[in-house]
Amino acid sequence: MDIITFENPVIEKDLEGPVPMAGQGYPYNQIANPRRFEELIYSICKEKISDKGFDGFDDVSLMSGVADKGRDCALFKKGKAHGVIQCKKYTTHYSKENFGLEITKFVLYSLLDERLIYDKENFIYYIMVSTDFTADCRDFIDDFQNNIRNESNLSHWVQKNLSAPTLASLGLHDRTEEVKSILGSIQVRKIVPQDIDVYLNEPACFKLVPLFFQVRTITDNSEIASLRNVLIKELTPEGIIKELDAGSVGLKSESNEFEGIQHSHIERDETAELLQWIVADPIRNSEGKPLNICLLSGQAGYGKTVILRDLYHEISKKDIPVLGLKADKLYSYTISDLQKKILVFQFRCMISSKQVINIFL
Repeated sequence: MDIITFENPVIEKDLEGPVPMAGQGYPYNQIANPRRFEELIYSICKEKISDKGFDGFDDVSLMSGVADKGRDCALFKKGKAHGVIQCKKYTTHYSKENFGLEITKFVLYSLLDERLIYDKENFIYYIMVSTDFTADCRDFIDDFQNNIRNESNLSHWVQKNLSAPTLASLGLHDRTEEVKSILGSIQVRKIVPQDIDVYLNEPACFKLVPLFFQVRTITDNSEIASLRNVLIKELTPEGIIKELDAGSVGLKSESNEFEGIQHSHIERDETAELLQWIVADPIRNSEGKPLNICLLSGQAGYGKTVILRDLYHEISKKDIPVLGLKADKLYSYTISDLQKKILVFQFRCMISSKQVINIFL
């Protein structure tokens, strides 16, 4: 029986890791190589197990990367293999054909080495990808146990894998029904980049981000101290408006025209509606507290930035102090991190009967 090599490595910081872009998920495809992606997934699982648990597993090991028998990470319960993770760092969508070949290969190896699957009725196969799955692959995995029983390509996947020298000894007999029995019993779960983003942003795993990615942070506190000394001085109403205007440069400088087309600005009804909501007396709840928070939502590309850019200028025309922040330019990946990076200014003066409007985008 072959020796199975497990690793529990200390993961080192990547000094040349990719830089996440504001408002987007982590750039997994820009990680140096597939092995580094495997180390990221291993690290996430290890932290989750140590924290609040990960699907009942109590240990995880990273495979050596050589002769891993269709596994990148092995998951254990009381020392027995009850799960496996296969990682795929592909720039293209992972196809059903590739997935079928991959999971069939693992099951064939389990026929040679029963240690790979301790209990097929209590076993989870995770497939984690750096991009996404093709539509047919998604559908196939979503109801895997039923779909595999009627899969016409299963025999083809088995035979193709049996052509590998390490599995050739299984080719003396038809293994399709054995493979189908195991595949029809185990659970299969797909993990997409958005899921990995959620894992990384959990408190237990967030410390992993600087190990794999370059994170922009503010380190020179002397500049903040100098700014505080300026702000605590009493400002005139005109000075406050000037400071707020300077702080809003990210929003007010946004273009409200189509790129390359002059005079293409389209006025949106939402801008006028928001302006009217601001200048009107606020509606109050049963406790008399003003309901003075408004959320503008919409899918990417629907024009939220343009609406709020126009709103900023309309508010300014009415001499209402306004601060517009482009939150996606603060390079934050969690709400708590964003809160730490937004400076809350307290001005020690009164602006007669005027309100300060805050716009966050």
